[in-house]
Amino acid sequence: MNKIQILGFTVLVLFYGSYFGKALLQRSKGIITDRMGKGSKEKRTFLIEVILKMFTYSMAAVQTISVIV
Repeated sequence: MNKIQILGFTVLVLFYGSYFGKALLQRSKGIITDRMGKGSKEKRTFLIEVILKMFTYSMAAVQTISVIV
């Protein structure tokens, strides 16, 4: 890896580490961060939350792979 790739990878690790770390820390304290589709909401609202969550995880993977490759 060259210096630009290392810098990009470091930025991604810091960003996604803080993003996912915050969610895990909140969950351990009983705070639920993904509440959009909970309760008596429309099925469409739940579907949107699932799509957003999948998009977040897949973009983290794609960005990390693109920096390495």
